[in-house]
Amino acid sequence: MSVETPNAIACPKCNQSLPIGAVRCQFCGEPLGKAKGPTGGRGVVILDAAHRKRNAWSWKEWGYIICSCLIILVGVYDLLISFSVIPTEAVGRFGGGTYFGVLGTVQVAMGAALLSQMDWAQFVMKWICILGILNGLRSVFIGLMFNSRLFPAGPIIIEGIIQIAVLSAMLYFLLDMADV
Repeated sequence: MSVETPNAIACPKCNQSLPIGAVRCQFCGEPLGKAKGPTGGRGVVILDAAHRKRNAWSWKEWGYIICSCLIILVGVYDLLISFSVIPTEAVGRFGGGTYFGVLGTVQVAMGAALLSQMDWAQFVMKWICILGILNGLRSVFIGLMFNSRLFPAGPIIIEGIIQIAVLSAMLYFLLDMADV
């Protein structure tokens, strides 16, 4: 007879102890659904039984939470721009506040879904991170190639480097902790 622990799950058919993340029982061959694992199909596990015992989060879990909160804060910032609470010249260039309103709403929703540990949000965020890293590399490249007195590229290069750093960290946390 097997008992589920934080490091193992029990096979529903033969009740043998299996490692977490097993797809199929090594004893009887019974397929194990994703919902039978510790996450119940929800992605990153932050408050599971092992964490309640040691009463602490790892630095990776803190990083995941901080990156998710940063996404929400950037979304709130974009929403404030869209409602003209924060004035900026970019509103006129991107078609008024609608662009920033939609962007801010999506960012707040994604950040909340990431904090709620949803699989779909982690999957979508993985691809957003990859595309954002490529965009940051493009910004750095353009800044380095077209630097002049009329067009100082310092802010563009710094923004690109920050974008690459933050999105690389989020991608690392997602690939290391989540099943995406």
